[in-house]
Amino acid sequence: MKRYIVMKNWIPDDLPLFLLKKGDEVNIVKNKKSDWKGWLFCKLGENTGWVPDSIIQMTPPSKGIILEDYSSKELRVRVGEPVIEIKRIAGWMWCIQERTVEVGWLPLNILVEYEKVPDEAQFLLSKIVSRETSAKSRLRPLEKRDAQKIYRILKDVEVRRFLAELPNPYKPEDAKQFINFAQEWYNNKTAFHFAITTDENDELIGVIGIRIDEKRQDIGHIGFWLEKKHWNKGFTRKSITDMLDFAFCKLKLNFIRGEVFDSNFSSKRLLISNGFSLIGISSKPLSNSIICEPVFLYEKKNDFAEGCVSRETHD
Repeated sequence: MKRYIVMKNWIPDDLPLFLLKKGDEVNIVKNKKSDWKGWLFCKLGENTGWVPDSIIQMTPPSKGIILEDYSSKELRVRVGEPVIEIKRIAGWMWCIQERTVEVGWLPLNILVEYEKVPDEAQFLLSKIVSRETSAKSRLRPLEKRDAQKIYRILKDVEVRRFLAELPNPYKPEDAKQFINFAQEWYNNKTAFHFAITTDENDELIGVIGIRIDEKRQDIGHIGFWLEKKHWNKGFTRKSITDMLDFAFCKLKLNFIRGEVFDSNFSSKRLLISNGFSLIGISSKPLSNSIICEPVFLYEKKNDFAEGCVSRETHD
């Protein structure tokens, strides 16, 4: 997948969304002319819209069978925004808008590959992707006293919703066992978990960790969760930044990856704002006790080669 920068504002026409399923039979409206070659104006019931001719199996005299699911959704974007390519069809790109993590169409002629972007667009990109936070938080090793707070937080279904591997129901002994495992993993150097705390006190408000990949020792997998009352205050973003410093500078990892459920938009934005890029989407959904969804895989390469900072909280 490649990243692109928007070089011209794009506002979609105010038209109803045209959604088609594989196998739908549509009518082709032949008297509609498009400025975009490779598109046909189709009708299904009372709904109409433009559809790529490459996903239509024509049937005489003026009908067609849809070969794959299709949405006519276009993205509303502004100059300088980054998007991620999924596929190209007939002068348009089906892509992911990094700012909102929405998926839709954009015309290719308003996009430029990231590596080829002029300086002014690079500046705009940095303003969009790199969001500074004033949240004052720090990381410390997990301690046995954290078990009760971990249990209380993870009783909240909204916190557990996007956690893939978690006992259900979550019990006090599960929290105690997790801390024991975390300390064992740390000593074995297979995973490194820390409590997220505020500067106001040393009380745990969340957990963040890096698990070393079993096949490649230079890859780590990041995971995190935060108490609900502290959401949207910048604590997690700051903790991810600190964790990346630890992973790249102290553990000397080359890549950090994050796996995120499809509807977990907050975590997607957090990873993107810390420099992660989307590298894949699972072919099969992953399920926990609450949801079953595709998983988005993000990755960040070690760019801390120079200027690594030693953080006392990680020693």
